[in-house]
Amino acid sequence: MEIPSLFADRELLIQRFTLSASKLFNLLPTDIGSALNILAPRLEYLALPDDVARARDEFCPVHRDVQIGDRWYLTRIIPDRNLDGEFSGVIIISLDTTDQKESEVALRASEERAAFVRESSGVGF
Repeated sequence: MEIPSLFADRELLIQRFTLSASKLFNLLPTDIGSALNILAPRLEYLALPDDVARARDEFCPVHRDVQIGDRWYLTRIIPDRNLDGEFSGVIIISLDTTDQKESEVALRASEERAAFVRESSGVGF
């Protein structure tokens, strides 16, 4: 399984991406050299430019759950350094977490049902 990955340079221009990233982010080979902010509206991830700026400026990874269509992804923006320790770009990876999200929703619903039963029966567990 290939992880959707995208690589941008210090000017935040797209340099390369994996095949799975091209499918997920709706990228074409002609997008190489384009500004990274073209992804925000495609992904409905409007905070992308701010998250990239934070990763660049604070030199720390940024993690965010992003919904793309009916799927959920943990998107990580990782700053990259060159051999001199200077900022040289960012790497963006997205891991499909849909199954985990669906399990969390089911668990929350189950806990709410159990709380309702406890409250309405007057019996403590």
